[in-house]
Amino acid sequence: MTEDVTKEFGIPVECRISGKAFELRQETIHELLMVVREAIYNAVRHGHPNKVQLDINFEKNQCRLTVQDDGAGFDPDQLSFLPVGHYGLVGMRERVQRMGGKLVLHSQAGAGTEVSFRVPRTAVPPAEEVQVGP
Repeated sequence: MTEDVTKEFGIPVECRISGKAFELRQETIHELLMVVREAIYNAVRHGHPNKVQLDINFEKNQCRLTVQDDGAGFDPDQLSFLPVGHYGLVGMRERVQRMGGKLVLHSQAGAGTEVSFRVPRTAVPPAEEVQVGP
């Protein structure tokens, strides 16, 4: 994914991994990738950064991911005034919360943006409702 962003937009995305990696369920990995992807694409589309940094930190009982850019940033207090159809941040937060995690956003106009989220080691996204029987 990071190579795709660099190739498509010409913006380098550096990825650092720290801590002792542990296995996550495939569904959890998919959800985490969707959040990371949205955070990186938001940075590129709206922040126009020179670079983007992705940190994946395996801690004892959780996995913490941070996407940080050196772009334009914005005033987080203005999020409630976004035009209809801008649900990226809301969707990211909802995905993380469904896995029992928390998403934190730090940004300042002219100083870039940082999206950080963590999910417990045991994170499992809720299963789709499945009807059993006739």
